Amino acid sequence: MSKKYYGVSWVIEQIERSREYPDRYVSHKNFTNEDTLYHCQTCSLSWEMVKGPKIEFYQDFPSFGLKKKQCHRCDEQL
Repeated sequence: MSKKYYGVSWVIEQIERSREYPDRYVSHKNFTNEDTLYHCQTCSLSWEMVKGPKIEFYQDFPSFGLKKKQCHRCDEQL
């Protein structure tokens, strides 16, 4: 099987198409609750407060673009 090579002309065509119809190429946030997600720089975990006093921790969660805020576990240890 051979791979298709689109070339530069294909890229230019896609850019022009996106300019003609900008409403088709709207970027959206990845998460609807992105405002409640934080990243703790002390323990390197991402966390969020969910319904009530419950806190969910995520070990393998991308921290790019998240607000930096120390989690409650690290606050209690200090």
